[in-house]
Amino acid sequence: MTEFSLIWTTFILTVLTSCGQTEEQTTNETGGHKTVSLTSTIKPTLVDYKSDTYKISLGQHYKISDKIIDWRWAGMADDDDKIDSTGKDVFQYLGEPFINYNEEDWLSALYIETDKNLIITFSCSVLFTLEDSASAVDNFLRLLSKDIKQLKNDEVVKSLKTTGYYKIDKVDYVEVFELTKAKEYENDRFQYTITSDKMRKTAANIGLP
Repeated sequence: MTEFSLIWTTFILTVLTSCGQTEEQTTNETGGHKTVSLTSTIKPTLVDYKSDTYKISLGQHYKISDKIIDWRWAGMADDDDKIDSTGKDVFQYLGEPFINYNEEDWLSALYIETDKNLIITFSCSVLFTLEDSASAVDNFLRLLSKDIKQLKNDEVVKSLKTTGYYKIDKVDYVEVFELTKAKEYENDRFQYTITSDKMRKTAANIGLP
């Protein structure tokens, strides 16, 4: 082998090795699904709902949490009426433990919206009936604060008690807390939502499998 051939062969092997390492760093296997990380373009945001247990993050492949959460396709809420990993999908989880409040059990329903399998929105919704007392809202939010840590924040609680609404607007995401008092023949409702238009746009511009 000539000196030129040896140098050329070494160059080709170096390039191939570098490409292989790059692909390994930017992709991983999650339950048999190859995913692309957004960490190079945007930092995943941890969802403030059972964060120590579920560790759900915006910008994360939804299958990462599959071992704990059995996400089921929410066809009624999905605009295109089909599961499409190359577009947007909506999933729900109705397997949360019941919340015992006001001598009744209430269900927390979890929802996520994905774009190319990446979570871009998370929502927790609870229908319930407030107890008839001056401290009803305080008691209910204190109960939920075990799962949503920001409900221990006095500013959040005060806003929910007075206006039923609190919004946190960050560069990468928006969090909204809503407490809606019941009208006749309806239940009271609490909803926590975190969404990221920035991640939505990033996912749309990345070619994911």
